[in-house]
This record gives sequence, structure tokens and C-alpha cells, in this order.
Amino acid sequence: MLIYRLFLLICFLPSFALAQNIDDLQSKVLQTEEMEADLQFYVKALQEVHPGLYKYQSPEEFQLAVDKVKTQIKTAQSFYTFYQNLSALNVKLRCAHTAIYPKKNLDQYLYKGIKTFPYYVYPIQNRLYIIFNGTMDQQIHPGAELLAINGQPIAEVIKRIRQLYWRDGFIETASNAALDGGLFSLFYYTWIEQPNEFNILIRQNGQEATYSVPAQTLAETNQNFGKNPLNKNLLKQYDRRPKDAWSLKFPQDCPSTAYLRIQGFGKKGVNSEEDAAQAMEKYMEKTIKKVNKQKAQHLIIDLRNNAGGWDVMGLVLLKYLFPNPRTFEYYQRQYITNKDSDYLQYGDFSQEEMNAYLKELKAEQDGTFSLVEKQNTTLGQHQTAHRRFKGEIYFLQNGWSASAAAECLAMAKSYGLGTFIGEEAAGSYEGGHSGSFINLELPHSKIGVTIPLLAYVNAVKPPKQMGRGVIPDYSIEQNIEDVLSGFDGQLEKVKQLIRNKSID
Repeated sequence: MLIYRLFLLICFLPSFALAQNIDDLQSKVLQTEEMEADLQFYVKALQEVHPGLYKYQSPEEFQLAVDKVKTQIKTAQSFYTFYQNLSALNVKLRCAHTAIYPKKNLDQYLYKGIKTFPYYVYPIQNRLYIIFNGTMDQQIHPGAELLAINGQPIAEVIKRIRQLYWRDGFIETASNAALDGGLFSLFYYTWIEQPNEFNILIRQNGQEATYSVPAQTLAETNQNFGKNPLNKNLLKQYDRRPKDAWSLKFPQDCPSTAYLRIQGFGKKGVNSEEDAAQAMEKYMEKTIKKVNKQKAQHLIIDLRNNAGGWDVMGLVLLKYLFPNPRTFEYYQRQYITNKDSDYLQYGDFSQEEMNAYLKELKAEQDGTFSLVEKQNTTLGQHQTAHRRFKGEIYFLQNGWSASAAAECLAMAKSYGLGTFIGEEAAGSYEGGHSGSFINLELPHSKIGVTIPLLAYVNAVKPPKQMGRGVIPDYSIEQNIEDVLSGFDGQLEKVKQLIRNKSID
């Protein structure tokens, strides 16, 4: 089921000539004074507006990381070397929403500006498998294990990418996103090397073999991806999935059970928090009515691959899952650390919106500024819905259950609303940083930087360890055979638990 995350697929347009790279950043060289100015600009922005800069590190530790970059830019550097140095600094924040990209406008760069690895790879247990062949060559089949690229063992490639990829706290499953499909191709290109050709070592049917393939743009890849017949069976699985990100089913092989899939906290036409709340309320009213009418005793809620969206949708979902009527908190607090910074001019809001927003903030004794309830309806006390599900609940989650979805899982876990199956969620249990953002372009390198402004404090019981996601009650890892066959071992585990309860 998880192969359905086909964002940023990498495909290949066959060519008999070695394609020349079209990336102008390859030849870009930055002088020491330019890099020092960009570093200062970036560090000052973090210090002024990032609400979690010192959540997982002390000011002294952060300064040591900054000083390390300073020692690395004493001489002129290539663009990508400097980008890697800043990436190493960025990852020290352990914040999934603090991102750094080669260019602020990533789409044009990614689709037409660079030539990258022409296969869709998928991480399983610290290995990489080729799931879709993006070339027209039919020698490499889905399921082949990727062992090395250009002489570098895949274990070293994985280690390097994980060292530089931004994620919450100490959550290793979240770093799998950087090893998946087009993101792997992007980060291999920016953090490993920018080759025109890939010499790859694979293991297929128990035999090792070496192949050479040219790099290619993602635009060419997307035009040709579906043409290779080797991908046919897996693409059929993709085509059979529900077209709507929200769907309800009643599995025939699991009696008295409803299966609710929510693959994102967003909806077409939703452009405000009020719209988001109304959309989820309308959907959940209909859903729980159907579930109760069917007299389902078990409800599976699938939040796998849900990368988040509107916070309020997670809150509304929870309102329908408490067995008894009550009031509850969702967030204890949301706050910013600086309302006078010049960097706020780069925010994702107008000057008028910013002035109104800052005016309402409540100054706290610790020097931070809290949002008040009228600024965000997720704050304060909330009443459960009148129509609720009162049976057994099972939550499916994985390393792509992030942001608002991870927060919803954290609250459900803390309130003891169900059983959790799958993999560690991708967002910190105690809360992370997101909401509004500033989007910067460093003045000389033109590197793009995104920094969150809001700190979220989830209304949860104290965690055993800071910086971990919701840990499942039943940890179920995938294997390559299940991925190729379409067998969903995590969902099957839930059904097994339900069947066993029915027998009891």
C-alpha cells in the first residue's frame, strides 16, 4: 500500500548519447565574503524567529556548529559544497519544518533544472529497492536491490542523506522520506554528487549485475514513466486506490469493522481554518452516522502517509472518537519568540495581517508571546461531538504520518483512544514548529530557506523521551515481497487483532 506515495517520481527518457547537465549551479563558485554574509543572514534569522532553536541543543552547541561552518568557508567553495555545509547546520535544529533548498523556487529547478537518478527507489530496513523502472530498458525489474551508485555503497549514501535531512527530534523513520522516490534523487544530487551518468550495482534474482544509465530531468521522466511495461502491475495497484484522500469502507473479510482512510488534512476548496473545520465536521458527521448504522464495533483509522495540513481537522476528527461526552484540550499553547524582528517581512502573510496578528499576542513572563483563543480556534477547551464512535479504535501510522497528523496521533495516544499499529510517527509527540513561516532567499547563494514561526505545545501527558514520535503498540515493518504484491501487512495485523477479539 505504501508504494502509492508517488510524489516526485523519477523517470527516464531513453537516449543513446550521454546527456550533459543543464544545471548552472554546478559552475557557481562562492567567495568567502559572500558565504560569510549568507551564513550571518541565515543564523540571525534562526536566532530571531525560530521558536525551537534551542529545544534540542544549547546556545553553546549551536554556536559550535556555526563556528564549524565558518572554518569550512575560509576559501572559495563550489555552490553545492556550501549548500551541504548549511544543510549540516540546519539539521542541528531537529525540526521537520525548517527546510533548506538549492533554490527558493524548487519546482522549476527540480523538474527542468537538473538531471537526476532515473529510478523510483523505496527504503526498507536500511536498504533501497528499485520499485519502478523509469527507463525504457527492461533489464532491471521492480524489486531489484540497489547496492551501489558510482562505486559508493548504498549504506554510505543512506548515512550521508540521513545526516543532512531535516526531521523532528530523534525520529529515524521520518528520514525515510528523503530516501523515497524523487526526494532520494533530489538529495543524492545535492548532497552526494551531480553526475551525468550512473553506474549502478544491483542484486536481482540472487545475482549481482552492473548497469550504466544516463541522468535525466524529472519533466522527461514524468512524460515517459508509464511506458515501461515492467511497471504495469504496480501501476495497476496505484490506479485501484481510492481517488479521494478521505474514504470509508466496510471490509468484507473483517466483520463489524469500518475502515476510515484520511491521507491528508486538506480538502479541495478549503482556504481557511473555518472552512477546514466545517469540511471535516460535515464529513465526520456522515461517516460516524454510517458506521453506527452498520453497527460496527471496530473502527480502523488510517493516517499513514498523511503529511498534515489544517491543524483543526485533526482536532475535529478527535471530537468523534471519545467514548463519552467531555471537554478536552488539543493544544496547551502556541507561541512565537519575537514579534519585532525585521525577518517577519518575509512571512507568508500580508503586512495588514501581520499587524493584526501581532497586536493580539499575549506577552508571557519568559519573553515569548502566546496566541490567544480568538486567533486560533484549536486553543482552549473543546467539546466532543454529539454523534461519536464508542467501539474499539485502531490507528494505522508510519514514518510519513507527519505535522498535523502526528499531532492528532499524539493526542489520541495521550487520551488512550485506541491501539496504534505500524511505525513511529514522523512528528514529535510533545509538539513541533509550523503554522506560519518565513521564506528567505540568501542574498548571494540564493539558497532557499523556510523557517517556522509558531511553537506548538500538544496537550499530552509528559513524554518518556523528548523528540520521539508516537510509538506504535504493534510495530510492523514491511518487506519487499509485500510491496511488490500489494499485501498490506500493517492493515492485516489490525484485522488479525479484531478477529482475535471477536473470538474472545
